[in-house]
Amino acid sequence: MGSVAARTYLAFQHNAKLHALKTVVTAVRPFADLEEPNRQLFKDGGDHDHVVVTEQTIFHPQGGGQPSDVGAMTGPSGASFAVASARMDAVREGQVLHFGRFTSSSTSSSTTTSTTTSTSKDATTTAALFAPGDEVDQAIDAEKRLLYSRLHTAGHVLGAAVRHLLEGEVEGFDELKASHFPDAASCEFQGLIDGAWKAPIQARLDGYIAAAMPVRVDFWDEDDFRRRGLERLIPDRTPAPPGGGKFRVVEVVGAEVYPCGGTHVDSTDLCGETVVKKISRSKGRSKVSYALKLTTPRLFLQVKAPSKVSLTLPYKVQFVLRRAKRDWVHRPCVVRWNPSLEAFGPSGLVVLRHATENDDGFEQLAIRHDGLPEPPEAEGRALTDGQTDFWFTLAPGGEARLDALLPERYHRVLQADGTYTLLYPGAELSFWDWGSDRDISCTEKTRQAAAEGQEGGQETRPSLVVPGGARASFTTQAEQPPWPGRGALEAKEGFHKANLEEWRWRREEARQEMRFHEETPPPRRPSERVPGSPALSVTLQCAPTVTRTQQVRVAVTVTYDGICGPEGDVKQATRPITFRSWAIMALGDDDPWRDGFRLYRRRGSDVDGPWEECEECEEDDGGHEGFRIYDGPDRPVHVASHEHFASLRPGESWTATTHLQSVIPADAAPGDVLSYGFRGAVVDWWDWGSAEDHAETVVMLPCWIADRVVDPADNEGRPRLVVPRAGPVDFRIVG
Repeated sequence: MGSVAARTYLAFQHNAKLHALKTVVTAVRPFADLEEPNRQLFKDGGDHDHVVVTEQTIFHPQGGGQPSDVGAMTGPSGASFAVASARMDAVREGQVLHFGRFTSSSTSSSTTTSTTTSTSKDATTTAALFAPGDEVDQAIDAEKRLLYSRLHTAGHVLGAAVRHLLEGEVEGFDELKASHFPDAASCEFQGLIDGAWKAPIQARLDGYIAAAMPVRVDFWDEDDFRRRGLERLIPDRTPAPPGGGKFRVVEVVGAEVYPCGGTHVDSTDLCGETVVKKISRSKGRSKVSYALKLTTPRLFLQVKAPSKVSLTLPYKVQFVLRRAKRDWVHRPCVVRWNPSLEAFGPSGLVVLRHATENDDGFEQLAIRHDGLPEPPEAEGRALTDGQTDFWFTLAPGGEARLDALLPERYHRVLQADGTYTLLYPGAELSFWDWGSDRDISCTEKTRQAAAEGQEGGQETRPSLVVPGGARASFTTQAEQPPWPGRGALEAKEGFHKANLEEWRWRREEARQEMRFHEETPPPRRPSERVPGSPALSVTLQCAPTVTRTQQVRVAVTVTYDGICGPEGDVKQATRPITFRSWAIMALGDDDPWRDGFRLYRRRGSDVDGPWEECEECEEDDGGHEGFRIYDGPDRPVHVASHEHFASLRPGESWTATTHLQSVIPADAAPGDVLSYGFRGAVVDWWDWGSAEDHAETVVMLPCWIADRVVDPADNEGRPRLVVPRAGPVDFRIVG
C-alpha cells in the first residue's frame, strides 16, 4: 500500500481519556515493505506483521520516555488488527505507525488481495484486511494507559521535587531525559546528587502528591516559552515546534511546566504512592529511580445502555465495576458501589448534549441534585454471596454488574430528537476494604462506618479512585401516540411509576400487533381493505392452559362481515363469495414480514419479562414432510370442491384448526406463557358467488399446489382482498 504525506492527528494529546475512536485508514503496509529505518523501530517484526496509518489516533507512540499504547482496531467487515506497538514514522514526518497483526481469519471482499503488494513469502497469511478509506474503530488498553499516565505524571512530579530542592545545591544542575516505563522509571539530571538527598526528595515528592496538584495541558508558542525561561527543557535549544505550530505543555500547577506530548492523570494524587528507589551517579550525571507503590485495587467502570431513550419510558443503565487482573495486590477487596450514590449522585454521571449527531461539539447540562433523599443505611453485618446492599467482593479480574433506571432528574434535562452522552467523570469510593465475604472482621467496621455516614472505616486505607471515561451515548425520542393515561397517573403516582405503566401499556399494544421490535413492520390493518372488496375478519380460540405433552389446537375462524365501503367502513353485503381459504391459513408470501401467524413466548411468571418469537418448523401444505415436484405442469382445480377454497354467505363463518406442536419450544417449562396471533393476509383469488355458482370454475395452481394461483394471476381485476390482523390468544404451560 502506498502512504500519504499527511500528519497523523494525535487525538490523545487533546483528550487523554479518549479510549475509543472512529477514524479512517490512510495506509496499510506489510512489515517487509517498510524502509530500513522503520523496520528498526519494530525489531520483532516478521512476515505476518503490518503497519496501519490512520488520519487520527488515540495510540500514544513510544517516545518522550513513555511506552507505546497497545490495543486493537476493528474494521467495517469485523476484521481486527491487534496493535502491539505504535511509533513515529522515521521517514515521513508526523505519521504514526501502528504495528501489529491482523487477527481475523475472514477477509472482506473489498480488502483481500487488492489491499497490498507484499514481498513476504506467504502472501495469503499476510494479506491486509483494511484498505485506505475504511472507517475503523480504535480501542486502547485502558488499564495500561492509566498506568503509563500515572508513571509519566509521577516522573514530572519527581523532576519538580528534585529541581526545587537541588537547583541551588548541586553544581551544574539541570534536568535531562526521563524514562516512564513500569520496570525502569527514572529521571536523569546533570550534576552529582548525593545519596543523602534520597529522604528529602521522597518527602518533597510525597508532599506534592498529597497536595493533589492539578495537572493541566496547554499549547504554547515560542514567546510563551521565552517569557517563562523554559528553553532549557527543549533538547535542541530550539523552542520552535515542528511545523511551526505550538508546543504542547503539561503544567503541574504549583510546581513546574514541561513541554510534553505524553498522557497524564488529572492531579498528582492520582499517581498513587510513589517511591524513590535509589540515586545512582555516573560521568557527572545522576539518575533517580522511582516506582509506583500500588496499595489499592485498580477498579474500572463500564457503562452500557440502549442507543435510544424514550422520554416517557424506563431507561435501564448497566454498570460493570471491574477490577484489573494485575494490580500487584492478590487479595480480594470489598467495595460499596451504589448506583444511586456513585453513578447518579452529585459527583456521578454528567450529561453532555451534542450539537448534532455527528458533531464533536457538546454542552454539559446541569442536573439538579438538591432534595435527594438520604442514602439508605446498609443492613446486615455480613456479606452474602459477595453482595448485600451494594457491597461487592472483587478478586483480581473480578467484576460486579448492577442495573439501575435513569432517575427522573436526568430524564428532565433531555429533549426529543437529541443526541446525548452519559459520561462518568471518575470519583473516589467512600468505603472499601481488603477482604471478602468470608472475612467478616475486616469488613464489619467499614460497613458500620458506612451505615453511620462516617469515615471511620477508612483511616488505615488510601483513597480508592474509580477513573473516569466510561460513557454511553444515545438519541432521544418522544413516544407516539401519547399514552392517554400518562398525565393522571404521573400526577398521582410520580414519574417512575408512570414510566413503568406506560411501558406496560405500550408492550400490550405491541403484543396485540405482534410487533415487539421497532424494525418489525406493522401487521395488516382494517384501513388497508380496498373499497368494494369483501370484508373478512379472523378470530382465534384455544384452551387457556396446556401441558407440555398435550396437543395444542387453535381454532381459526374466518367471518364474512360485509363489503368495504369507500371510507373504509364495513357495509352490509347481499352476495355470497367464494375465496381461497388456504391463502389465509398458509400463503403469507405477499409480504412475509407482515402476513401469517406468529407464536411468542414469555418465560416463567415474570409478567414484565420479554416476549421471544418461536420459530416454526418447515412443513408442506398438507403437513406431511416429503419431496415436492417443482417442474411439473400446472394443475387445474375446481374451486367449488377443492379443500383450499371455501364459500360464505354474508354473516357466515368458516373454521379450521391448526396444530402448534411443531412450534412449541422444546424447552418450554411450566409457567411459560405463549401468545399466538394472526398478522394478516392477502387472498390471491376470490369471486362473487356461492359454491353452486362456481361449480364449473377452474383455476390453475402450480403442480405442488401450495402456492399462489397461477391463472388467473391478477384475480381478473377484482379488488385486492386484504384480511386484517387478529388479536392473539394466550395459553399457559401448566405441566
